Amino acid sequence: MKYKKGYILIESVITLTVIMILSSIIYSIFNLTINIKTNIEDKIELQQQAMEITDYIDELISNSKGIIGITSKEGVDGFLSVTSIKCKYKNDTNKLKDKEIKFIPSSNKLFIKDVTAYSGYEIGDYVDKILISNDYNDKIIDIILELSKNKQVYKTKFTVDILNFEGENL
Repeated sequence: MKYKKGYILIESVITLTVIMILSSIIYSIFNLTINIKTNIEDKIELQQQAMEITDYIDELISNSKGIIGITSKEGVDGFLSVTSIKCKYKNDTNKLKDKEIKFIPSSNKLFIKDVTAYSGYEIGDYVDKILISNDYNDKIIDIILELSKNKQVYKTKFTVDILNFEGENL
């Protein structure tokens, strides 16, 4: 009897099965790597946003003469969840306008604007909440900032010392 060399059906099925298993393993590893990379990028972006927002808020409040108004939604553990923080800049001798930190919850954006103006400039995205607590005769303020993007959440707490504080404001 003569033997013919060549592939038989069972060898083809086994080869295709091995190729499919290896392909699915490679795809799973690739997909996992992409997800990890995206999560890391989101976390880094949130940290950078929080640092920039913190710098803007710290500069605005610490250089003001105090807080003249807070618009809050609710209280959370000694903090107020705010949508607006108004800072006093104006007095009799200068022509500066009072400033406002405005949080728009529907768009998760944060703006700085003049109190009397309708528009301002954006200082941050991905903001979920701004919590503020007044302590120490309104000269020192604790702020908690909560941000999120996709599945990543970032929370930071910082303290602002009002350098040019003038009397009772709130």
